[in-house]
Amino acid sequence: MPSLTEPDPDLVERRRRFHRILFDWCVARAEVGLKDHADDDAANWLLVAARLADAFGCGQLASARLEAIGLALGARIPLPVPTPPQPVRRRWLHVMSIGYAIGGHSAMLRRWVESDGSGDEHQVVLTFMADLAVPELRKAIESRGGKITAFGGVPGTMARARRLREIAWRDADRIVLHVHMWDVVPLI
Repeated sequence: MPSLTEPDPDLVERRRRFHRILFDWCVARAEVGLKDHADDDAANWLLVAARLADAFGCGQLASARLEAIGLALGARIPLPVPTPPQPVRRRWLHVMSIGYAIGGHSAMLRRWVESDGSGDEHQVVLTFMADLAVPELRKAIESRGGKITAFGGVPGTMARARRLREIAWRDADRIVLHVHMWDVVPLI
């Protein structure tokens, strides 16, 4: 019998197998959506699969199947006409899933922008927030002439991916991902 401090290895393995079965089932649903040209459904199933793997683990760190579906969905989004690069002032697009008030990506990005003496513009897209509740980061971005765009009110994963592509092609010379491992929007 396992001790109270050590988990039952058999139980841990059964849970991992169960989570893997759920993950594979979600990815299979995404493949069906892709095949049927139900792109929104496919993208949402990818998001569910990625969130499941992040929250519970499923015994692997990457999924070629999930990534291939995401790239195939992205290939279906029309490419906008790019804006010519600006010769003097580079435009940085920082893509974040969520911005937290304490530490993490938000603090690192704020320090980056504040210490950038180049005069480059920095802007942020939040793929899964309705607004940025980090005043220090907002101030840093706006002081560099940038803006913050939040997709929290945009319904659907594919719609968010389309908007991100439009912004990236129109407003960015450089793109940096500060995203969570479950965020499939930049992948698409």
